[in-house]
Amino acid sequence: MEPCEKVLVTLQADGPFEIYELVHAFEGLAIEFRETLERHGIPRSEAADVRLLVTKIESGSIVAEIVPGLYFLGSVLPMVEHINIIGDFVRHVSDLLSFFASRPEASPPETTNDRELAAIEAMIKPIASRPHGRFEMQYLRRSNGEETRLDMAFGSEELARAEVRIADARRQLQEPQAQSKSGYEGVLMYWHQASRDPAKVEPKRRTGDRAVIESIWPKPLPVYFMPGAAELKDAMLRREENPFNLAFIVDVDVGTKRGRPVMYIVRKVHDVIRIDDDEERATGGRDGNSSDPALPLE
Repeated sequence: MEPCEKVLVTLQADGPFEIYELVHAFEGLAIEFRETLERHGIPRSEAADVRLLVTKIESGSIVAEIVPGLYFLGSVLPMVEHINIIGDFVRHVSDLLSFFASRPEASPPETTNDRELAAIEAMIKPIASRPHGRFEMQYLRRSNGEETRLDMAFGSEELARAEVRIADARRQLQEPQAQSKSGYEGVLMYWHQASRDPAKVEPKRRTGDRAVIESIWPKPLPVYFMPGAAELKDAMLRREENPFNLAFIVDVDVGTKRGRPVMYIVRKVHDVIRIDDDEERATGGRDGNSSDPALPLE
C-alpha cells in the first residue's frame, strides 16, 4: 500500500478573515515549501513546478487539507524523497516560528533568507493581528497500517511577537552592510557570562564574554571591545555590586554573517542601570535613572 500523507493547516480567530489575507497566507505556505525542496537539493527550476493543492476545506475555522502537487502528478520527485520533505517542511516552519516567538527551547535557524521570512510573515499575518487566534499545522502520514504525526500550534500573542522579530530580521538581511558600519548608539546591554580573561579586541580570537542586547538580538552573542576601549570591560565587571544585576547603556558595532548578528563590539559606555529582577531585565526595565559614578562614562 502506497503511503498517504497530508498537511492540515488551521487558521482560527474571532471574526471573519479578509480574502487577500488568506490568499497571501497560503501563498506563503507554497513559497516556504519550495524553499524546503531547494534545501533538499531539488533544483529551483524543478521546485518552481511543484504545487501545493488544497483538497478539502472544513467549515468553522479555516481548516485546509494540503498535499503536494507531485503526489498526484508525480514526475519531479521520487516518492521516497518527497515523503521526507513534507515532514521536514512542517518541522522547519515549527522551528522558525518557535525561534521568532521566543520559545525557551528554540534554537536560531541555521540559514534564512528574505524570501523565506516574507513567506512566514504572510503565513501568520491573519492570526498575529487578531486576539484569541490560533495557527496550527499537522503532518499526517499513514503507511502499512502505521501513522506518523507531527503537530505544531501557536497562539496570536506568540505570533504577534514573531511578526515583529521577523520584520527586524528582514531589515537586517536587506541592509546588513550598512548596519554593521553604523552600529547602534544608546542601547541597553546586560551580561550573560563573562570570563576572567582580559577584554578581546580581535574578533578572530575566541572570547568567553557574552551579552544580550534585546533590541538587536534576543540571544547572547560574543562581546569584543574596540581598540583603546578594552578597559571598559573591567569598569563594567569589577564592581562592588554584582554586574549581572546591572544593565549598561552602550554604543556598539554589530558584526553580521549572512545578515544575522554574530557579535557585539563595544565602543562606549554611557550609563549603568540597576535591574531589580529577571522580569525587569527581560523588558528592559529601569530602576529609576540612577547611574553609578564608579563607571567611567567617557
